Amino acid sequence: MNAYNDIDDTQYNIDILYHLAKIADSAEQYKDVCNFMKQIIKKRQALTYKQRYLFAQAYKHLIIPLRRAYSTIIPSLNLISNNNKENPGNSEIKTQQSSQNTNNNNNNTSLLHQSIKDYQNNISNKIIIHCDEVIELCDILLKNALKNEISYRAQVFYIKLKADIYRYLCEIDSIDSNTTNNNNNAQICQELYLKAKNIATRHLDHIDIIYLSLALNYSVFCYEILDDVDQAHHIAKYAFDHAINELDSLNEDEYKDVTLILQLIRDNIILWQNK
Repeated sequence: MNAYNDIDDTQYNIDILYHLAKIADSAEQYKDVCNFMKQIIKKRQALTYKQRYLFAQAYKHLIIPLRRAYSTIIPSLNLISNNNKENPGNSEIKTQQSSQNTNNNNNNTSLLHQSIKDYQNNISNKIIIHCDEVIELCDILLKNALKNEISYRAQVFYIKLKADIYRYLCEIDSIDSNTTNNNNNAQICQELYLKAKNIATRHLDHIDIIYLSLALNYSVFCYEILDDVDQAHHIAKYAFDHAINELDSLNEDEYKDVTLILQLIRDNIILWQNK
């Protein structure tokens, strides 16, 4: 059977593809969800809010475990590096046998360190592949949105999603000093968050779930990637203060989603105030 991303575009219509994507999501087959949604996007179809959410969440379900795995490997690398520093094996007086054992241990340690580093690079490559695919699809969706005058909410959603993806790439850059895109990814990410923020400020309500999600993620970017606590705190507090008085205007479902994000923003405000 062919992979779903090789399916003939004429085989299934958009309704069937979306239905398959929802089934795959229920079955936690997120790679299949991504492939089905990719087929819909490549048909130049504008997505509904629920379709946009399914598309974004499916890719994040693929990327977030890889991000977690990538960062989990770091302590193992640091432990080996620290052991090498503490036990360099350069004592002045050694027997021949002792010297040979030390060399063997050093060789094994170096090989282990390199093998772990190779494994970490393998994971980072998977992250980059997924991120590049989301960025490409967001560009298609944004082009369609501008051409068809799709809502400002959709535009902010796609620009924010693209910025979030670049933030994931920045996390790799901050860990791997050999990455050549360190400054470039951070600059692109900041420009995207600012662009989304400018559109959201002009056209979305302060209580809008997309507006608040943008404020949350942009403030985290400022704190974690730019190391700018003041800016992070300002963005978060502005969003929280302007939204908190408008909660009464929401229905029950909206209230639940918005208060969850506001709680995350509030937790960050308290954390950053103390710093």
